[in-house]
Amino acid sequence: MEKSQVATIEYEKSLKLIFAKPLDENIPKIFIKMKKFRRIEFINKLDVDKAFKNKYFMIKIVGWALNFKCPKGIIINEIGNSGDIDVETEVLLKTYEVDDVSYPPETLNELREYESTILINFVDYSIPKEVINSRLDLRSDIIFTIDPPHSKDLDDALSIKTINEESKLYEVSTLC
Repeated sequence: MEKSQVATIEYEKSLKLIFAKPLDENIPKIFIKMKKFRRIEFINKLDVDKAFKNKYFMIKIVGWALNFKCPKGIIINEIGNSGDIDVETEVLLKTYEVDDVSYPPETLNELREYESTILINFVDYSIPKEVINSRLDLRSDIIFTIDPPHSKDLDDALSIKTINEESKLYEVSTLC
């Protein structure tokens, strides 16, 4: 496995071992491999600094021994504290492998040449009446996809409608 994992750190006192718990629930706990003095220093931070338990880290899996229940990994770097909006944004970008690198200046300059045309065309766009009349218009309904995060097509959905507010009667439909 080459992809690094965003994880939180857990210390199992009874075993005196440090584990990373990846945010991706499909990845098992990762045993964090450290030299003894570094591990002791890390454990002391976990015991003393309560905020340290709420940090995100980038973890790289480096192997998985046949006789071991979980993979071995190393901490690549600390991302930051959970709850901080910039850190949470970075965690999402890394977790879902979103490339947030800025476009080169020449690309942005070229885009600026077409900006007014693009915005005018977008703002003035409306769905033609014949298209609306030929389809069932569900734009005012509450509909959301239930496809998995890595799905290539978003074709499975649920809709919900309030039938009777007093009796809390709702209609839930599947759209496939």
